[in-house]
Amino acid sequence: MAVDGLVRRIDCSQQPAITVTLSGGNRPLIFHAADFRTVSVTGEGTLGLDACEKWKGRRIRIWFLTAKGKDYVGEITDVAFE
Repeated sequence: MAVDGLVRRIDCSQQPAITVTLSGGNRPLIFHAADFRTVSVTGEGTLGLDACEKWKGRRIRIWFLTAKGKDYVGEITDVAFE
């Protein structure tokens, strides 16, 4: 599955794990990656894990696997910066 949105919040304090919150719809969507180094990252102006605090306000597409029983929507598999 995939979703597009603006990065509202990013938590990279537990690297290589990250949590990304996208704005959109009726409520924010939260996504997680246990090890971001395994996530495919593409797109214009691609920013890596070392610059994750600069993701805020950027439009991205996240591909993910649904996570059941977690406090986030899914585990990130791919990210594309737009």
